[in-house]
Amino acid sequence: MQRLEFAIALLLLLVPRAWSQSQAQVTGDTAPRTVQRNPHSTPADLAIPACPVRFDDSLATDGIANSKEEHAPKVVHSVAGEISRESRRALEKEHLQTSDSWVTVVVDRNGKPQSPCIAVAAGYGLDAAAAKAVLQYKFKPATKDDTLVPIRVTVGVNFRLY
Repeated sequence: MQRLEFAIALLLLLVPRAWSQSQAQVTGDTAPRTVQRNPHSTPADLAIPACPVRFDDSLATDGIANSKEEHAPKVVHSVAGEISRESRRALEKEHLQTSDSWVTVVVDRNGKPQSPCIAVAAGYGLDAAAAKAVLQYKFKPATKDDTLVPIRVTVGVNFRLY
């Protein structure tokens, strides 16, 4: 369990925003830019909104701290994503042994994740399962100048067939 917590904390600190930007597509000249969905996304996956390519967070504008301004939150409790029977069958049919879904959430001042969106989609119902799991996480909140602040983080959830 400590290895999982260490891996998640490392991902929270090291995943560059540019990586998710490289996975994005422009949906039109005037439309907002969002990340690309997996063509195998289920209705449950599509119920979780896709993240915009870039967040312009600031305590002054939207009340969410910029990741360069404070100490990052730390995972104190994580939950593994569950693969449904339908998802398992679809993955086996495609001969996939593993798949990742990246979920971005706002960690509030109490360490509770909120407002999930999909940063990198896996499809097959796994995005919804990942969002459900990440919303059950508990974090030690981020701080700026010794004050608790909300911050946006991206969490990778790996699904493996055994």
